Amino acid sequence: MSSETIYHLLGKISITFASFEYGLIDLLEYLLTKGKDTLVGPYILNEISIATKIQKTRSVAELRLWEHKSTFSELKKVLDDIDKLRVQRNLFIHGYWYIREPSDNADSVTVHDFKPMLDKKSGSWQELKTERVSRTKLKELLQKTTATLENLTSIDADIRKLKLR
Repeated sequence: MSSETIYHLLGKISITFASFEYGLIDLLEYLLTKGKDTLVGPYILNEISIATKIQKTRSVAELRLWEHKSTFSELKKVLDDIDKLRVQRNLFIHGYWYIREPSDNADSVTVHDFKPMLDKKSGSWQELKTERVSRTKLKELLQKTTATLENLTSIDADIRKLKLR
């Protein structure tokens, strides 16, 4: 992994974030319909935010997994992990990567988040968050996202083996 450029890491992280989102859509669709090849995923769930997907998966799973409390607890932990990574995901997917001259030797890269946020202390709007992201931080994030995706995939497989209400 040491030979990977910062841009390889960014790409892998982006793919992992996209896989989370697809995994959530697929799991939520299954929990809602208990079936295959429905139109719920592509026509409804694909259009909602990742925060809403997490919240809806948690709500529906609580009902469907009522008799499987330990599985629901495991799923809640995975959803909590995804929710913690969601802010970073939004920055990665929607941020502006400040790359004037891409270099394979770059040790860090800067990303701007243009989403306005209200600073509750000052009462003023903050329109730009800038973050310098190092190669080390990207490697750590890739490990976290990969582990969380594996956990989501595993709990999804476990849920599909259960008899649901």
